[in-house]
Amino acid sequence: MTTDLVPAEGDKNALITDSLELIMPGVSWDATSLQLPDTLPIELWMGGVRYLQVCLEHNELEHRRLLWYWADMMRFGERVYGERAAQAMELGYVTGTMYNVAWIGKVEPSCRREEVSFWTHAPVARMDPPEQKKWLDKTVEYNWTRKQLTQAIENEAAITAGHDPQEVQASRTLRLAASDVAQLPPADWAASIASGLLWELHARVGGEAFGSFLRGLRTRIDDLLKGET
Repeated sequence: MTTDLVPAEGDKNALITDSLELIMPGVSWDATSLQLPDTLPIELWMGGVRYLQVCLEHNELEHRRLLWYWADMMRFGERVYGERAAQAMELGYVTGTMYNVAWIGKVEPSCRREEVSFWTHAPVARMDPPEQKKWLDKTVEYNWTRKQLTQAIENEAAITAGHDPQEVQASRTLRLAASDVAQLPPADWAASIASGLLWELHARVGGEAFGSFLRGLRTRIDDLLKGET
């Protein structure tokens, strides 16, 4: 007789939620949220935090439900325990990535979409719930990636502000490229240029903006050369 040592997805979900219920009595859940009772003692909450962190660190970081559960655990601790929760997290239980996950938990549970990846919710986390719902509904309708959702949000903001979305995108491309090149040692700039970066910029943003970029780059080179003499 053979034994399957890897639980099926449904079994894995049941194992995690059953364990959370044992650690934190009164907890409830669905596919995209975790609800905890406000009367939950902080010691039990910390036990749940540690359990979820172990799950996330053992090849489960892309497990969508776990990410939502962690986000809601962190938001709950911040709301109910305040400074005590912050002190507990400073003990080393929470990494930078975990804080990023917690921030996405700002998306209202009723607006979250199970068919949209957890990380694709990030661009709407700072918005009010009606805007979150609007953009996540569009993401489902058009099957947007996170990048496409971010671009659509930026385009609408540009139009609202009276700007041309293409000009805003061109300016952003130039700033990012200039920042990348400026971080390189002077000896490496030739290699960066040879890689085709400048040709790509010219094709994307046109002659006038490209000329402006080159003038700024020339100034940067001159400043560095003066500093070496």
